Amino acid sequence: MSGDFLPSGPLDPVAAQIAAFFAADPGWQEMTSRPAAETRAAIRAATPVTGLPAMEHVEDFRIPVAGGDIGLRFYRPKPEPAAIIVWAHGGGFALGSIDEIDNFARALASESGCAVASIEYRLAPEYPFPTAVNDVLDAANWVCDRVIALAGRAVPVILGGDSAGANLATVVTRKLHATKTCAIAGNVLAYPSTDSPDTPSLRRFAAPFLGLREIEFFLNLYLPDAALHRHPDFAPLHAPNLDLLPPTLILTAEHDVLTEQSEAYGRALAAQGVDVSIIRHPGMIHGFVTMDAFFPGAAGLAMSQISQFIEGLGNP
Repeated sequence: MSGDFLPSGPLDPVAAQIAAFFAADPGWQEMTSRPAAETRAAIRAATPVTGLPAMEHVEDFRIPVAGGDIGLRFYRPKPEPAAIIVWAHGGGFALGSIDEIDNFARALASESGCAVASIEYRLAPEYPFPTAVNDVLDAANWVCDRVIALAGRAVPVILGGDSAGANLATVVTRKLHATKTCAIAGNVLAYPSTDSPDTPSLRRFAAPFLGLREIEFFLNLYLPDAALHRHPDFAPLHAPNLDLLPPTLILTAEHDVLTEQSEAYGRALAAQGVDVSIIRHPGMIHGFVTMDAFFPGAAGLAMSQISQFIEGLGNP
């Protein structure tokens, strides 16, 4: 897993169908030319929330942050969960919500035996960088201060996320450990964004889903100032003090232009002595981990890999 990355295997047939659907969908194609709020509303309207699998306890909280408050949905699958996974959703820093990953959060809690705290951080362009970083930081601290109340006993806190959320998870963990305000036992990062929008890796090949056009659009909404595109809280691949990070699991998708930078970040962590596991899923596209309805095999395997990683962390 070194050097310039190009997919070498076939695209999964279901992934090909999903990619073809979005390529033909006018709403998706018009996304970069309409307000993000319109896209959010359309996605939320089309997202089923099943309430399954059932949890022992689900509760919505409001977390105080600078300038207001944000939502946090807490899922406890059983009275004494093994850990608390604090999760930041994906969506390019501009889309996504805790409702849209409700099914995923429940599945993750059920599979892992861990409680899940899903964060509704504020979105760009209304709330540009570093608002999302600060929101996730405040939410993680809120959870860390209430572990026993939430879990019923002292358990490890894992910080994870997918795509933009994975970026936020690792950035916030580094900041928490730098200030020693909260000990994060591990990071779970699904295809994290880790580099600047001008990195050559984004131009290595044309991804079937979530290509350069969409990525540049999202990243520029979140941080329009090109002079800050290598800021360590935006592009953690360029951050100092990577040795502060805990054991990290990085999941990537073969047919994803973020794979090269995601795996490069894993190697950078390993070079600083961090225990890192990088698992690339063949045939998959960006977003597959939370698309469990379409990819029960690959997403189910990813869930199992997350669970095994957390089990391997042990107790604090």
